Parts: sequence; structure tokens; C-alpha cells
Amino acid sequence: MHISGRFQIHRQKCEGTRRSMRSDGGRGCEGSENPGLSIEKEVGRGILSGDNNQGSIGIEDVIEAFETITGYDFRDLLLEKRATAYIIEFKYLYSALARHFRFSFPQIGRSLKRDHTSVVHYLKRHNVLMSKDKAYSNFFKNLCYHAEILLVK
Repeated sequence: MHISGRFQIHRQKCEGTRRSMRSDGGRGCEGSENPGLSIEKEVGRGILSGDNNQGSIGIEDVIEAFETITGYDFRDLLLEKRATAYIIEFKYLYSALARHFRFSFPQIGRSLKRDHTSVVHYLKRHNVLMSKDKAYSNFFKNLCYHAEILLVK
């Protein structure tokens, strides 16, 4: 679908939704990525195009590499009910791996069916664990190394 068509659908979808109470006067509907950006700016930032400065690597490729390396089913990260600490650590690892490949917070959030602010939280927790937990740090470094071998050609 053409990009302007997507925004037309988005505009129609937002007509009936509750407006958010933000400093922008509620111009965007809840869940919109960044209502203050024009179409050209969003395309330039890669929000719509999926561009991550890594060529043809898509978020699906990162998910597949994550599953291959860890042996963990990605669908378990998408469960709606409260997650265990084990699952949450895998969310941290996946978010950090996707960020390592230069995907944006909204792109990572969409892949996890979460808001981009959840991804910001995951990455903050990831950084704390990287500095305090040696085993976690080594696991993530190993994960990045193997993912680069699989994805970067």
C-alpha cells in the first residue's frame, strides 16, 4: 500500500479513538508512533520503511537469529499474562540485540506487541544487568557475536 494510503487509514482509525492528553494538544491518537512527524520525516527515520542502516536485515531476521541461537521460542515473549523473571530476561536480551542492529524503539516494541517505552525500560534493565551480572553479560556478548555471524554477510 502506498505510504499516504497508510496514513489515511490511520487518520480514519484515530477519528473514533480517545485523544491523548499531551502537550501537543492531543493531535495524535493513542498508540501513534510520533504524531508530530510528517510522512517524509517518518520515512527518513525508517519508522515506516524498516530501514535500520544494516541493509536488508529485517526484524524478522533478528527474531529468527534469536530463536536459533538461544533455542527459545519467540512467541513465549508475546504472552499477555504476567511473565516470569526468566522470560523477562529474554525480553531484555532480545530488545538489546535488536537495538544492537540499529532497530528503533517503536520497531522493537511492535515486534514484542508492546509500546516503545517498554523497550526503553527493557534496555535500562539490560544495562544494569550488563554491569552487575557477569554471566548475563557474557551470554549477551556471545549472543551478539553469533547473531552477527548469522545476519551480517
